[in-house]
Amino acid sequence: MAKARMTRMTRYETRWIQRIIEAGLGQPKPFYAKEAVSILFDARRLDGDGMLTNIPNVFRMNTVLKKSKRFERIKDSANSNTWVLKEDEA
Repeated sequence: MAKARMTRMTRYETRWIQRIIEAGLGQPKPFYAKEAVSILFDARRLDGDGMLTNIPNVFRMNTVLKKSKRFERIKDSANSNTWVLKEDEA
């Protein structure tokens, strides 16, 4: 029996995380999920990568970043999630 999707990354989610890391988000300044979605949207427009046809919304992006284990969540003063790349991943 396969694991639940909440505990494992799909191939789309893995590709999204890779693009975010390649774009340099989270090093060293924290970012919001909205910025990550914007990066993915711009990457899709620039190179026409077929794997980026399913761009997540902000709520889904927060869930993917939680699942990733490569990013650390920090709550800001407005209780919003900000994300930063973990030190061992940089």
